[in-house]
Amino acid sequence: MDNQQPCNKIAFIENGNLKLVANIGDVTNFLGYKIKTSNNVEALKILDQILGIQCKLDGEIIIIQHNEMQLPNLLKELTLNGIDVYHVEEIKNKLENLFLKKVGI
Repeated sequence: MDNQQPCNKIAFIENGNLKLVANIGDVTNFLGYKIKTSNNVEALKILDQILGIQCKLDGEIIIIQHNEMQLPNLLKELTLNGIDVYHVEEIKNKLENLFLKKVGI
């Protein structure tokens, strides 16, 4: 019987020195969302003026650094204002970014 379980802790070691031990959930925390809409310029206005959410446009993607609890309201407000949402993706810290920060690279 195979009792493999996913790892839930992580340790960073540099040159034989332990730099960090943490739960994976603690270090890969939620940062915001990337969304793609039918009209990003209008969506930015709605997010700022109606919902008070500061966002930025990165090419064809809107970057939202906001609490995940607001996502349903955000999507509802966009669709009520005639904006179609084609893609939503969570932004989370990546382990490699944390490693680079902890070892000082």
